[in-house]
This record gives sequence, structure tokens and C-alpha cells, in this order.
Amino acid sequence: MRHAFILIPFVLACFALSPTARAVTPAPDGGYPNANTAEDDNALFSLDTSQGTDNTATGFEALDSNTTTGQGSLYFNTTGVNNTANGQNALRKNTTGSFNIALGDNAGFSLTTGNHNIDIGNKGVTGEAKTIRIGRVGTQTATFIAGISGVTVAGGVGVIIDTNGHLGTVVSSERFKDQVKPMNDASEASCRSNQSPSAISTSLTQMASHNSALSLNKWKR
Repeated sequence: MRHAFILIPFVLACFALSPTARAVTPAPDGGYPNANTAEDDNALFSLDTSQGTDNTATGFEALDSNTTTGQGSLYFNTTGVNNTANGQNALRKNTTGSFNIALGDNAGFSLTTGNHNIDIGNKGVTGEAKTIRIGRVGTQTATFIAGISGVTVAGGVGVIIDTNGHLGTVVSSERFKDQVKPMNDASEASCRSNQSPSAISTSLTQMASHNSALSLNKWKR
């Protein structure tokens, strides 16, 4: 019994020095799971702390709308708002860019200050804005999109694509020309005529020169 009474003070002293006993209550501001830190009202308000990691938000409603998932996502974000980053290092270099969406490993990794970008499986380009990038050149080699083949629209222009995968349209340059008229059956009649091939070739060359001169005069005016 005497030994028991001697050990009791020793045990109590150990409890007093343990980390649990020495921890402050409540815990310091920002002590959230997965190395997330939020200081002030509504900071990182929309973050799922069970998935998003290594985020720091300081100030009233700082990063209020950011929803990040993945290690290093939005790592350098400072004042950018309403960004969504899903994937390791997604939007990692973003600092002040806002309203960006990045999905996938390293998606939007290169974006810094641009706004309103959507990068899916693509690192993006530093500072660009209002751009959609899907996939990586040289990695994805085929594209299939449902709901296009066989579907017609009332009007519009044709879509072309360059070697970098950039989509765009080409419109007619008719507005730069004078006296543009439909040929109707003129070309067919020329082909049915008795003119020699060399004579037809000369006529076509003269027509092309005439049209070029008309276009040049239009530009001069």
C-alpha cells in the first residue's frame, strides 16, 4: 500500500506533462485535418477537409468558394476566388486567377492570373483567360463527341482545326470584293465548249487576275 501511495503522485505528474494535458482548449484557429489552415470567419468555407489538403486561407471569407481535392491543388493561391481544382497539383500555380475549373492530375498547373478557364487533363497556359483546353497534344490522339454527327443547324459557318488542336471558323472574304455574281452554268458551258485546253486555261487565268484587281481596288478605297 505504501508503494501505491508513492506512485500516485508520480503518475499524476506524468499526466500533467503529457501532450493532451498541455494542449490548449479550444484548439488554435485553423487546426483542421489534412494540413488545412483557415483564419477568420468563413475562410475556406466550401472546402471538404476530408479530401482537400495543404490549403491556407487568411481573412474574412478568404477562399470562401474554393473546393479543392488533391495534394498541392491551389497551392499558391492568394486572392483568387470561385476556383474549383480536383486532382493532384490542379491549379497549383494559380495566384490571383478566379472562376477557373481544373479537373485531373496537374490540370491547370500552369495557370497563374487568368480568369474563367476550364482545363480538363491539360496544364493550361500562364496568364490566359476564357479558354477551354481538354487533353494533351501528343497524348490523346483521337476524339469522340456524341450528339454532333447527323445533327444539323439552321445556319453558321464551318469549323476547322489547326495542328495545335485549336478550333475556329473561316468566313468568306466576299466583303472585300466588288461585282461578285453567281457563275450559274458559265463554268459548265466553258467545259462543254470547243475551246482548246490552252485557251480555257488562259481564260481562267484572266478571270483570276481580274478578280484580284477588283479585290485590290476595294482595299485601296
